[in-house]
Amino acid sequence: MPSVQPACFEIMAILAILAIMAIYNVSMLIKQILDILVCPVPECRKPLTLASDESSLRCTGCGLIYPIRDGIPILLIDQAQKPQ
Repeated sequence: MPSVQPACFEIMAILAILAIMAIYNVSMLIKQILDILVCPVPECRKPLTLASDESSLRCTGCGLIYPIRDGIPILLIDQAQKPQ
């Protein structure tokens, strides 16, 4: 009777690789989008920079911090945090 374990390990390895690829693709997409994104505050409209942990975008003008949830930048002024 053949062992099932090697197939399970192969599937787990494939799923891990796919998860890493998905995270990498989201990160690359956000970095590419940064070239065209600006702060949504009408009086500001300055470029946004990506936080080192890639969990938020910070405005280079007014300093507001916009969260990134599930790889999607939330550019709503009322969802932004003020700088500390």
